[in-house]
Amino acid sequence: MTSQTVLDRVRSLVTGSPFYAAEAPDALSFARMPDMVSDQDFVRLTSATVRTVGGHSYTEEVFDDIECVLGRRYAGDPREVQHGLLTTAQSLTSAVVRDATEGDYSVTDEGRRAEVEAPEGASYALLRVVWPISYMRTL
Repeated sequence: MTSQTVLDRVRSLVTGSPFYAAEAPDALSFARMPDMVSDQDFVRLTSATVRTVGGHSYTEEVFDDIECVLGRRYAGDPREVQHGLLTTAQSLTSAVVRDATEGDYSVTDEGRRAEVEAPEGASYALLRVVWPISYMRTL
């Protein structure tokens, strides 16, 4: 198992059914998106290793944070989109936790978080979800 393997599994969940989010064209920012002209959600996924614990027989346990930033266009009440994004966060988290049971990694409770923000003057809101994961890696 590698960080990229887990990230690819999570990517397939977020971009597949029932979420169907498209990967953002700019991996670092939603700012270059043409005013989020599509009704489709856009997503950016990143992974960063937090720590590694050495084990026996050339193995180590790796702890990563996977961050999912999902952008959703809105034209109405920002509270409605905020509620919808928080519901999406719960659904995404459930999907990732279920996948982890089949995918040789685990999602820990500690450090898991979700927040919604609406950039000033933007026509979209951002959902930021962090899933702390761990997996065993053979050296």
